[in-house]
Amino acid sequence: MVEITHGLHDDWELLDPSAPLPATAASLRAAEGRVPGEQLTFLIRENGSPVAGLYGTVTTNVKPYEMFNLHQVVTGTDSIFPWSDESRRERAALGAGRIPASWEPSLIVMYPSYACLPVGPAAEVETYVESLVAAAVDWARDAGMRSVAFLYVSAQPNLLSAVLRRTEFYRIPLSYNSILGITGSTFDDYLRALPAKRRRMIRWERRQLESSEITFSLRPLPDCLDDVVRLRCALVRKYRGEVDDQSERQRLLHITKLLSDFEVGVFCAEYRHEVLGFSLFHGHQGVWYPYWTGTDYDHPRHRLVYFETLFYRPIQVAAASGVRAIEYGHGSWPVKRSRGCELVPLDGWVLPLDHELVEPTKTSARISRLVEYSPHA
Repeated sequence: MVEITHGLHDDWELLDPSAPLPATAASLRAAEGRVPGEQLTFLIRENGSPVAGLYGTVTTNVKPYEMFNLHQVVTGTDSIFPWSDESRRERAALGAGRIPASWEPSLIVMYPSYACLPVGPAAEVETYVESLVAAAVDWARDAGMRSVAFLYVSAQPNLLSAVLRRTEFYRIPLSYNSILGITGSTFDDYLRALPAKRRRMIRWERRQLESSEITFSLRPLPDCLDDVVRLRCALVRKYRGEVDDQSERQRLLHITKLLSDFEVGVFCAEYRHEVLGFSLFHGHQGVWYPYWTGTDYDHPRHRLVYFETLFYRPIQVAAASGVRAIEYGHGSWPVKRSRGCELVPLDGWVLPLDHELVEPTKTSARISRLVEYSPHA
């Protein structure tokens, strides 16, 4: 029997040992509010202890640009998704049709970092995954949801996708997760895995930085908190137009407290004691995750700082530390691919519970295709 709880269940922490960082209790608490709505946890127990779980949110007021807005997922054309040009045109025609503008309320099953997978020691037991999916669908029907969606599920063969297909969810290709596998223990080992042209370019970029008087260091977050907040706010202001500096500071302090056990540190670029750029990383189970990044694009010496703080310096340190992978997540796919990342396709699985949503969802599943990238640029 599946236990359904409003909010993040205290026992979710018992699933942590087998969970990737985005699915840990600490990470979910740190991201609270990122997906607005009521949280739900679905747990299966054995002998009183949770052994498998899923996490979701009831969405009622999602902003149009969010990557979990179902209207955007099913009929949108926003460039935040890497759909092919032909698919984008077909989706535009679909969106121009007479379809409902709102897909809410809906149950969105995913972690706020745009990933979806069951966790726990029994997360690969087929009957348990079937029970978790069935419980989510039954709850959504009883609660009057317009749809249920499992978003950002790996497109590589996995049990959850197989169960969702059998449950008659519609599959909509959505995005790529950029993952850099670390093989070897030096930066040269990393470079050897890249095409010769890219190796030459990266070496040239690093030589330019070496002659620029910019220094790089890995620092604890408290040592550079003011600079991280300053550059973070500049980034948010650039893309969203407004930001509350104090709110961003408090948010970062909250995140720092919850994720302190996972902190790798802040890769900083400095020129004469002024921080020009940073990337904050957390790590878990041999995998690193960039959390925040920022660059002072108004500074005349900012050029190439972004690549060194987000890619080259972390890769160099990660390789020497025995880290097995860095998950760079969504967006900027050509840049990440050209730095050696594998692009893992991610799907959205949508089950419309309102009859008005069935046809557009079915059509979207047929016409949506991701742009195809070659292995390296």
